[in-house]
Amino acid sequence: MTNLKEKLENVQTTGIKVVNGGGSNAVSLSIVNSDSNGKRLTTSKELTKKLNLTDTLYVVPNVEDNELYLSSVPMMDISSSGKLSGNDKKVCYSAGLVSLIVETFRLDYTGKTSMSFNNISFDELDEAPVAVVKIDPEKQINPDAVSDEVSA
Repeated sequence: MTNLKEKLENVQTTGIKVVNGGGSNAVSLSIVNSDSNGKRLTTSKELTKKLNLTDTLYVVPNVEDNELYLSSVPMMDISSSGKLSGNDKKVCYSAGLVSLIVETFRLDYTGKTSMSFNNISFDELDEAPVAVVKIDPEKQINPDAVSDEVSA
């Protein structure tokens, strides 16, 4: 099985675009993507705690494995980032970061403004915790044609 560092090195070779900007399970990530309600990422209290999140969230989408990596520290030199606010739950108000995730994984927001992701496992990179968020193909527009336009 490929380890996280090898997966990140593979993502790095794709020339991924880096963006920097501003649930019901115990461990979850919610993504709001709405013109009227804003664009933001929200980490649950437990996810915030497990990642030791303070003021910045670092994100790397891995299209090949349909995974989104989250950490409190940069992951190699391919991490996009956003500033966090809040205490127990952290909120990242970043249209650029939300758009990167939505476009990269072709998430289908038809008839909804928010999605929650609860299939989350944990790994480590250089002794820092990393959340591995599995992107459910049922939440995607034609998951067999995942966009690589954002990483070009």
